[in-house]
Amino acid sequence: MPPGRSDGIADKACDAATLTYVRSFTSTLRAKTYRAGLGFSSSGAKAIATAENRTDLPGNLWCARWNGQGTNTRDWPWDPKLYTDHSRGHHCKADSRETRGAHTITVGRNAWDAPVAVIG
Repeated sequence: MPPGRSDGIADKACDAATLTYVRSFTSTLRAKTYRAGLGFSSSGAKAIATAENRTDLPGNLWCARWNGQGTNTRDWPWDPKLYTDHSRGHHCKADSRETRGAHTITVGRNAWDAPVAVIG
C-alpha cells in the first residue's frame, strides 16, 4: 500500500456506484465474448471482492497491494475462496529499480495467475 493510503473505503454510496459501473462493463464485455478483470485493493477491487450480490462481476481480480510479496494466495486480502480458478493478479511492488546489463529501469512487479489475453 502506498504511503498515506488506507486499506479500505467505507463509503457505501461509492461502492454501489462502482459496482453498477463494473457490472455494466462486465456484462458488455461478456456479450462480446471477452473476460473482464479489475483491480486496486482499496477501492474497486474491494467493492467487488466484498459484494454480497456476485451477479455480473469480473472473472479476474487484480489486487494492487504494494507489500513486496510475490504471491496471490497467502496475502490475498479477501475471502480465500474468491477468484481461485487462475483468476488473481497481485501488483506487489511499484518503482522497483532493476539493472540488466548497463541499463537500469524502474518497473512494477506482479504475481499473476490469471489470463492476460486469450487468443483463439
